[in-house]
Amino acid sequence: MTSSIFENLMVLPDPLFGEILKESCGMDFDLGELTKIEFWPHWNSENTNNSYYVEPDVFARFENADVIIEAKYQDDNGNNQDSEQWINEINAYRNEYEGKKLIFIAIGGSYFGKQQEIINRERVYIVSWKSLMDKTVRLMYNDNEKRLFVKRIFENIELAFNMHGIYYIHWLGDLPTQYDISSKDVECVKQYFSEWE
Repeated sequence: MTSSIFENLMVLPDPLFGEILKESCGMDFDLGELTKIEFWPHWNSENTNNSYYVEPDVFARFENADVIIEAKYQDDNGNNQDSEQWINEINAYRNEYEGKKLIFIAIGGSYFGKQQEIINRERVYIVSWKSLMDKTVRLMYNDNEKRLFVKRIFENIELAFNMHGIYYIHWLGDLPTQYDISSKDVECVKQYFSEWE
């Protein structure tokens, strides 16, 4: 799931990928250009509870910040986010890198805390897969004419979410004008369904 979604997100132009991360987390920070992305890197385990190495799910270096993503499969499925794991990953990051702002994103799983936590002096953004998908798909349909050149990438991202059981509801009134659905057609459908209520 992590690979299929983030490998598609990372081929978007940097401003779009950064905008999706910012919107999903509710952060007000320009990440800048993506310079490197790694899946499951192995970091030095010094100053952590791990014996051999620490392995975050995704590590992305942007021009203005580094981003660690710790992903759990699905939302609220009992595969919990763990603040001890976050601390280990933050400490292992400091073993490897320095000098940049760090952004930590915990995505998916169950975590019954706030939308943000401060762990080991770092802000942790807690995001659901559903929220990430909603922001991605809404961005796809926002200002659609400018997004046509990446339309197939957005469609692949949405398909990757769908393959893992996460869906975006496309309402007829929200579809782009290229589908040529008039307001009369929308009203007709609404009337049809209201008769069944």
